[in-house]
Amino acid sequence: MRHLGMSMTEYLQVFDRVNLCGGPWHWDEARATAAALLRSDRKVLVLLGRKVSESFGVDVRAPAIAEVGGKKLLIAPHPSGRCRLWNEPGMEDEVQMMLWKLIRS
Repeated sequence: MRHLGMSMTEYLQVFDRVNLCGGPWHWDEARATAAALLRSDRKVLVLLGRKVSESFGVDVRAPAIAEVGGKKLLIAPHPSGRCRLWNEPGMEDEVQMMLWKLIRS
């Protein structure tokens, strides 16, 4: 939410938060959940992290915009403190610009 430049209220109005796994990471569960999300009525999905984007069949370096199964996907770095991509100059601005472009399209 902070990296996207949104308040908690804005974030909760715009996004439904979904974990791909109910517990520890399992590729089969993550891919099954990703497939279900691709069949859903959601038009834009924000994928946070490499494992999440790979679960959707997308293997690109964040940040990026992709399309899979008619869904627009924003691939962004994982927001954990371990992911250092958010420390790169301009990363937050670039992700925010991509996000607003997708939401408004």
